[in-house]
Amino acid sequence: MKKTLLTVTLLASSAFASVAHADITGSVWINAAASLNAQASSLVGLGAPDATFTAPSNTLNFFQPPGSTIGAFIATDGGVCSGNCGASLQNTIFNITGLTTTTTNPQSFTGTHDDGMSFYINGQTIFSSPGPTSSRTDTGNFTGAPGTYGFQVVYGENSGLPAVLSIVIPNAVPGPVVGAGLPGLIAACAGLLGLARRRRKSAA
Repeated sequence: MKKTLLTVTLLASSAFASVAHADITGSVWINAAASLNAQASSLVGLGAPDATFTAPSNTLNFFQPPGSTIGAFIATDGGVCSGNCGASLQNTIFNITGLTTTTTNPQSFTGTHDDGMSFYINGQTIFSSPGPTSSRTDTGNFTGAPGTYGFQVVYGENSGLPAVLSIVIPNAVPGPVVGAGLPGLIAACAGLLGLARRRRKSAA
């Protein structure tokens, strides 16, 4: 009986492990003034976002898509958009958050963007070029003890295309479990328990 219960427990743990992870989450506002100043302070007072999204990787690589909508831009990096995803990409400001693990002190980060971006780790500004600009690359260092920290990317798109947001955030840590959800997990565990009962009866 102990072996059977252990098998069920291990299988249930595998069900948890096999569920997909979303490494980053994001919010998008359509706000011309805020899009011209892509930094954390510009997000204050914006209210509910026009769209939200998740993406599967901390290696952000968004670029100008066909149609130039919010949803199409997010999809270029495998993101899934909810809300007003069909709206124009122009005059938008993005807030993207996730987790990263640093391994050295200092640790360097590099990002490319058009039209403006600020990058923060644990509240520390790594680099910030918030105003409208042609495509440019910025580099900065996080100074702090190696460990796991929250990161934030604020990105603005304005003044016409192209649109580019690319930054590698190394040593990414998976975010909240998403995908099958609790109902699917309960159903899977119920099936495993039923199998265990049948095996006990057969053994008897």
